[in-house]
Amino acid sequence: MLGLFSQAGLSSLKWATLLVRWSTVADVIAPHVSPASFDASSLTLTLHCDSKAWLTQCRLLEEPLLKRLNEELEDLDFRVHRLRFVKSTPSAPRIPPPGARPEPCRPLAFAPPLSDPMVEAAWKLQGQRLPREPRAPTRTV
Repeated sequence: MLGLFSQAGLSSLKWATLLVRWSTVADVIAPHVSPASFDASSLTLTLHCDSKAWLTQCRLLEEPLLKRLNEELEDLDFRVHRLRFVKSTPSAPRIPPPGARPEPCRPLAFAPPLSDPMVEAAWKLQGQRLPREPRAPTRTV
């Protein structure tokens, strides 16, 4: 397990705690944003985002997210000074939040055909009354 953390630059117990607490810190954005690495010299946490939309959203939420992260890690005597957001690539390691499960695929539900005679009559009448484009004359050569 420590090998996985050290690959992501999170080799200490503090970073393991961060990964465990990430879903609490990130709340609703946790399924779309995950911790990727940490630069100890600049105290910068790199987070991978699912899409450009989540990347933009996270940049807008950077200050409250950083504040909440530091409050959550306060008992570990640990601080993050900067968050860095990057869009995930297929080759980038992504750590899913604890308890995350993929949603099952469901078949598309189609509406049943209209069975009300009044509605069917209205559709028919509307189709008859709508203006139509004139047909282009066919040319025979």
